[in-house]
Amino acid sequence: MERWCGGARSGRCAHPRHEVVPFHCLPGEFVSEALLVPEGCRFLHQERMDQCESSGRRHQEAQEACSSQGLILHGSGMLLPCGSDRFRGVEYVCCPPPATPNPSQMAVGDPSTRSWPLGGRAEEGEDEEEVGSFPQPVDDYFVEPPQAEEEEEEEEKRVPPPSSHTPVMISKVTPTPRPTDGVDVYFGMPGEISEHEGFLRAKMDLEERRMRQINEVMREWAMADNQSKNLPKADRQALNEHFQSILQTLEEQVSGERQRLVETHATRVIALINDQRRAALEGFLAALQGDPPQAERVLTALRRYLRAEQKEQRHTLRHYQHVAAVDPEKAQQMRFQ
Repeated sequence: MERWCGGARSGRCAHPRHEVVPFHCLPGEFVSEALLVPEGCRFLHQERMDQCESSGRRHQEAQEACSSQGLILHGSGMLLPCGSDRFRGVEYVCCPPPATPNPSQMAVGDPSTRSWPLGGRAEEGEDEEEVGSFPQPVDDYFVEPPQAEEEEEEEEKRVPPPSSHTPVMISKVTPTPRPTDGVDVYFGMPGEISEHEGFLRAKMDLEERRMRQINEVMREWAMADNQSKNLPKADRQALNEHFQSILQTLEEQVSGERQRLVETHATRVIALINDQRRAALEGFLAALQGDPPQAERVLTALRRYLRAEQKEQRHTLRHYQHVAAVDPEKAQQMRFQ
């Protein structure tokens, strides 16, 4: 704070530096912060109903809990307020330390290390942009969004051809309510939006749903704790164990939904990539069988097929890296398939 001493008569300032702690009072009912849980990370929480600690102390407890498991703290939020900046619990997300890139793995999907027949790197800028636009983490599951030409093909499929038939009068029927939650849309209405966009929205909506459920359980827990202050210690302990069991069941359900999302996404992406590769191969063979074959058309079709093969290889590698990060035993089985 500048000019803290103001016009000191002695000319000397006994305390030239003054530190203050800013704070923000939030109106209404307390709601814990929403925490996102990346793939490969763990969501945990601690509740100590007999201890009312500061947020700094609860944050330190979360850091220590992650460090004891060889993980790093990704984020934390306070639970069960018991006073001004005092809380009885903390929720937190622990993640593995960042993995050191493996040069041998990075070289697999790098187009600069490949041989490029029939004209070399004529489309170098396009392919480098395609590869460079995707990060390379192993603790999350990334899938390449469709290229522009694939989006155009999908758009053509969505638009029905014009009909020459006379319109037929159809009786009005009350439409069935459409799901709005991203998870329900993703599982119940495949193809409604792009696979990549639908998967990301489903992941986000699943985490928001989890936080709403946790906040509701915590609110009920706090109310029950206030009403049970005069009960025997054994009864209060049983009450705490009951709510801890509810939270554990909730986390198991969400974990199963996350796994279902990833497995469904992987299956759909593999099907899309196989369809694209098959179409590219058919186009290449059709160009070869032209009468007479046109060199430029054959070269373009071949490059499109090579890109489809490289895309399948990159997807397979990233999927294996994801499985190795979250389930090493399953990854070991994949190596022998």
